[in-house]
Amino acid sequence: MSIVEIRHLSFGYDNASDPVFEDVSIHFDTAWRLGLVARNGQGKTTLLKLLAKELDAQGAIRTQESMRYFPFLNADTCGSCATIAASLQPQRWRIVMELQQLELAEDILERSYETLSKGEQVKLQLAILFSMEEGYLLIDEPTNHLDRHGRSCVADYLRNKDGFLLVSHDRVFLDGCIDHVMAIEPSGMYCERGNFSSWWENRNRRLQQERSRNVQLKKEIAQLQRAKQASTGWSFQVEASKYNHGKKGAKLDRGYIGHKSAKMMKRAKNLERRMERGIEERRGLLRDEQEMETLKLHPLVPVRELVVQAADIAFCYGTRPVFSHLSFVIRRGERTALQGANGSGKSTLFQLLLGNQKVSEGTLVMEQGLKISCVPQDTSFLKGSLNALCEERHLDESLFKSILRKLAFEREMFTRPMETYSEGQRKKVLIAASLSEKAHLYLWDEPLNYIDVFSRMQLEELLVRQPMTMVFIEHDDAFVQRVAQTIITW
Repeated sequence: MSIVEIRHLSFGYDNASDPVFEDVSIHFDTAWRLGLVARNGQGKTTLLKLLAKELDAQGAIRTQESMRYFPFLNADTCGSCATIAASLQPQRWRIVMELQQLELAEDILERSYETLSKGEQVKLQLAILFSMEEGYLLIDEPTNHLDRHGRSCVADYLRNKDGFLLVSHDRVFLDGCIDHVMAIEPSGMYCERGNFSSWWENRNRRLQQERSRNVQLKKEIAQLQRAKQASTGWSFQVEASKYNHGKKGAKLDRGYIGHKSAKMMKRAKNLERRMERGIEERRGLLRDEQEMETLKLHPLVPVRELVVQAADIAFCYGTRPVFSHLSFVIRRGERTALQGANGSGKSTLFQLLLGNQKVSEGTLVMEQGLKISCVPQDTSFLKGSLNALCEERHLDESLFKSILRKLAFEREMFTRPMETYSEGQRKKVLIAASLSEKAHLYLWDEPLNYIDVFSRMQLEELLVRQPMTMVFIEHDDAFVQRVAQTIITW
């Protein structure tokens, strides 16, 4: 293995006012299982693309390794898996060995790639890349299409590999497979040994120290500002004494007083300059803590205790059963998680609750007059301006944008069309829109895909403090364990 060295890296997109990176220098060992963490929009994917030489930047990136980027195939890629693998020249027996570790059978290679589930596509791409003899892997958010078991399987798989650079926002997944963390913070970029949990604990300890230091620095700045004002007032009083009469009838020596005041003014100016330098130095030491502000909302309260009642329901697409004999209740004020393997019909159940489908068997009873707010998986329909979205969905624009700001959404994004947003930014738009709506029932379908870990924790804090009725699908175990009051599994 070798060292990747980044020196004085600067990069910005043409349509952005601020650079993504400015004079960044860092190095890391390709033997590390390295997790990259940062807020949405702070350059995680951009850094991977710079390392893969898909983007050009100022500065230098020095490495002896070739870089391979995941994902390297699109969902609509045509052809058999074997043909796709052969085009990259890895030996078949190597791919088969990797597939076995990912709980996939060899016969998957004979299938057309586009017929695979998204989870299978993720595993196949990883198997192909790790079966190649050369190349350092840059893995960009592999968990978005994996269920809980799939995430556990891939984490175990990666934990036994030599080295990679991984972007993921799933805390449990990161803890399961990394041994170093690379963090992008407002104060800069740095690497630290350990998993996500140890990094988070160390980060919070540093932030507490910085908060204490910031309090002291602000006190020192205030003291220097008061001393500066007092010095300025004192020197002006001396200067003004030239023109004030002393005792009645006394004759003033204005030349002497003027000379004395000039000396004092000079001393005062020098003192002011020193104080100003001290103030600026202390301001430069103040740190941006990236505080995760508390969010607030006001959901509607359903009238009935039992908001939804399902008794022995089943659903079929034609003759193909999706699920059957499913019974559950959704209670007022409860947050309910739906759990099941990919393809078990969780999203289909959402369509039943939304009234877009009807059950094939059984009974599904919902309270009359329910107002439902939904966060779908797909974000591709988001186009145009945020203002137009507010008008279309009758959102309180001030509240909507305030929630986005608290989720670290840059103000400059408010004026850009949504089709230029990253996936994480588009997800935040959907979440903020849902939180801005007064609804009896909130249905969120995998809301955390592409959402940074800081925002995930903010949302956790928000949801556990609110008496809201919610049904959600999510594979982030840490989020489910913190937020869900009941879990429906099938």
